[in-house]
Amino acid sequence: MARKTALVRQTPIPIVPARDRRPATTNQRVSHRGLFLTRQEMAAIAAATTNDRDQLLVRSLAESGARLGEVLVLSPARLGQGYVVLPIEKRRQYEEKAVYFSPHSALLGELMRYAIEHGLGRDDRFWPITRQYAHAIVTAAAAAAGVFRLKPERRDGVLLEVRTPAWPHLFRHGAATAMLEDSDDDAVFVRDQLGHRNIRETLHYTALSEAKRREKAARLRIPPETWT
Repeated sequence: MARKTALVRQTPIPIVPARDRRPATTNQRVSHRGLFLTRQEMAAIAAATTNDRDQLLVRSLAESGARLGEVLVLSPARLGQGYVVLPIEKRRQYEEKAVYFSPHSALLGELMRYAIEHGLGRDDRFWPITRQYAHAIVTAAAAAAGVFRLKPERRDGVLLEVRTPAWPHLFRHGAATAMLEDSDDDAVFVRDQLGHRNIRETLHYTALSEAKRREKAARLRIPPETWT
């Protein structure tokens, strides 16, 4: 049975209701900021894949926080001891980043085992497929797992919310949120993991760490009752 999922966003993107449709102004932008996946949802999508290759793709997105295009270039030669080396997209010049994994993660070992079992060379890509095909793999698994989001889209100049299976970039948002929570909100660490040039990009995710905010609020000593 498909699970119901909520749109986890504290400040929703302004959406024009169907009954009040008006053309969008030229400076209006559709933003997906605030949309992300929980750890449980990412695990459910990975479990809903149909083969080992697709599951490794989904897990790599979830654990690295990398963009889909960055993950698709991964090859055995890019695997290190506890990290992977990936290119950084959206840069004027070619740059790379090292993305570190938890020592408790079995992902790197499973990637290497997959490479050996399938006879991959050092520079052979784990997923020699197009972005469109990889995107379809992820959304199909998300639909099978019952993980959907209301995706802002502009149609005929009108901003709408369309119920859509979770798409690859939401794993980046989910990973960033989880990294912030697990690293005690260390934005510098998360910036380097994600390959952000400016830490202000990383700080967009800090408002999403509701579990960590509640935990910190429980330790506040502002009320007089706690001054003993």
